[in-house]
Amino acid sequence: MKYTFLLLLLIFSCTDMDKICKEGEKDLQKDYCNIIVSNIKKQTLILEIEGVNPVSHKPSNYIDYSRGFHGVIKYTEKGDTVVKKKGELKLYVYKKDSIIICNVEDFCKKINDPTSDYLTFIKR
Repeated sequence: MKYTFLLLLLIFSCTDMDKICKEGEKDLQKDYCNIIVSNIKKQTLILEIEGVNPVSHKPSNYIDYSRGFHGVIKYTEKGDTVVKKKGELKLYVYKKDSIIICNVEDFCKKINDPTSDYLTFIKR
């Protein structure tokens, strides 16, 4: 009886987690940013960047409260260009000599999978 209860609890927990992940993905798909970084907060799991939009040349900022893109924080520096396209679940960090792609599609499955393509590094 005790094991049956634990099994049911585990099944319902996973179902709730999948629902939360899907809702988070829908919210992230609405986000957009195109920023040349002038400041990034490094001591947090929430990606917070400030800078200038290279198209409009106006000050701009981006905050990712979902914590999905926290993996790129330690690789992003002043002068990099960060792009998040509307409708996508990827964040691109363009550096002088490389591109970092943070792919959060199916994030809940990828976070514990060391073979996932969560972060991709491309040398130019």
